[in-house]
Amino acid sequence: MSLRQKVALVVSLAVASLFFIDHMLYTMTFEPRFERDTDAMAENEIGHITALIKGEVTVLGARATRLVSVLKDQRLGRVEGLELLTHSGALDVLLVFNESGKVMYHRVVDPINHEPISIAVLPDEVLSHKSVLRCSLRSKKTKNDLERVPEGLIATERGPLLLAARQAKLAGNQLVYVVTGRFLSGRLLKHFQGEGESLEMHLLRGHDQSPRIEDLVDRLAKSPTGHVIERDGDKLMAWDILYDLGGNPACLIGQKMDSTLGSVWGDLSSYSALSLVALVVLCPLVLLLLLQGMVTGPLWKLIEHSKVVARDNTTEERLTMGRNDEIGRLANEFDSMLDQLAVSRSEVIQLARKTGASDIATGVLHNVGNSLNSVGVSARLAKEKLIELPVHDLEVISLVLKSNHDELHNYLTEDERGKTLPAYMEALSNRIQVETEQLGEEISELLNGISGIEHLVTSLQSTGGAGSLIEHFDLAEQVDSIIEINGALVEETNSSCIIRDYDSVGKVDLDRHKLSEVVLHLLRACQRQVTTDWLVEITVGIRWDSDGKISITVADNGGGLDESELARVFAMDSTIGESDPRAGLHQASTSAIEMGAELTAHSEGLGMGTCYRLLLPAVSLST
Repeated sequence: MSLRQKVALVVSLAVASLFFIDHMLYTMTFEPRFERDTDAMAENEIGHITALIKGEVTVLGARATRLVSVLKDQRLGRVEGLELLTHSGALDVLLVFNESGKVMYHRVVDPINHEPISIAVLPDEVLSHKSVLRCSLRSKKTKNDLERVPEGLIATERGPLLLAARQAKLAGNQLVYVVTGRFLSGRLLKHFQGEGESLEMHLLRGHDQSPRIEDLVDRLAKSPTGHVIERDGDKLMAWDILYDLGGNPACLIGQKMDSTLGSVWGDLSSYSALSLVALVVLCPLVLLLLLQGMVTGPLWKLIEHSKVVARDNTTEERLTMGRNDEIGRLANEFDSMLDQLAVSRSEVIQLARKTGASDIATGVLHNVGNSLNSVGVSARLAKEKLIELPVHDLEVISLVLKSNHDELHNYLTEDERGKTLPAYMEALSNRIQVETEQLGEEISELLNGISGIEHLVTSLQSTGGAGSLIEHFDLAEQVDSIIEINGALVEETNSSCIIRDYDSVGKVDLDRHKLSEVVLHLLRACQRQVTTDWLVEITVGIRWDSDGKISITVADNGGGLDESELARVFAMDSTIGESDPRAGLHQASTSAIEMGAELTAHSEGLGMGTCYRLLLPAVSLST
């Protein structure tokens, strides 16, 4: 699995885990609380409606009491004004009867048009002894309390009827009962439901009921709160039972309402803020641990190992990571390069001793050292990219969030600095992504350098007889490989670029290592022309010469050379420093002579640039 795939997998698992935990926390904590609160709201609403209905019964009782005071010590036939109570809409029922059930005054009107009507439970002549009203009166009488009279609800063919009864003594100590009532419908029902949806009412006694109504009655009878709550999407239906004067279920009443609760939504808002804070805190920590465990840690280990190898010039140390991603392959290639380099060193030394040509072994090892130097430069660049990763910014964010732990919601929503935190996190994530891509490019350059070293080591291992380093290879590909090995130095200056201009020449038979050494020294001589305000262009060309030979040119547009410098550009001079443009050119000239080639330099003068030309021998052409 590649490093990119590992990072994507770990981040995906982390995000999925966070969302799973978030969902479980909501399901286990806030969703049950939301349901409990909405149920409580619905129970309070239906309880409030029931209380209003009972309050209306109390009002009816007060009106009956006032009528009792009016009728006291009077003859019923002479009492005036009773009709006004029903005609005015204050009462739908006004009934006066004596102890034997004879109706002495009867007035029942329709609650809508106020026209007189008749109902079976309140006849206009005599109330039977089995009447609900009379039965309730008998059940209420006691020796010590003769004034206790019923009030409540009875079911009629016109709907539920609220009643209140009071005792009154007329002239001659005649005992009568005054009954006041209102039908639970029309404006009265609208008053009870307030601004909500219409109330549902179902009479129970004397009516055939649907299975749903029967199930509701059973559930209400078993409910500890006396209410039943039903859910339908974002709507709630609260049910309650109204009992008649005999204590029997008479009417089923229901109220539909929304399930939205301000307090619950406030809790959900706080929960969302806390979830966001958790993500903002956890994501940087996960990303930090991910970078340290999967990227920066192994790369630091690889860089430290390369520094030890470069400092001690040893090929004995090995770096074993046990990974199969890009970093693991890089470490394996590095160890493989050291193995091959150790073998190549031994073989080159033995070859030099056998042939007496110790300068060949020295030149080849120097070339390998140059390649290692390029690898070291790439490693240092990778190290600098690692140092530039904004890991400290993640730590600062974590400290800021921890310092505002007790007021995270206010900090993120009200504090000006807190409001910018999500945007800053997004910018920081983009920056880390860019830095990681640049780091990957540096690692690619490091791999290219190692690949070049492998070519050098492979060619040393394939050397035939003593002193023979001739190989069969594609010239353009080899020059590209040399440019890539030297690419780290070109990027390090950041003020030079290389332009390739090749003719098709195919494969040649040459000493690959001496060719690489010559071209590398020429490239570095051109790169040393770079100044802070001058962009140097280096053109590398492969051309057919007029006499059928092949020439390799390396030209720049730098400071150029005058005639005196051209005369001694390839001469040995111990006073030349490493930053001098002529550094390494003497060794390049020596290597060119050893491979049978001709190396020359040309410049039009100061400020006109310099062109180096390597003319390969005619025998180098491959048949």
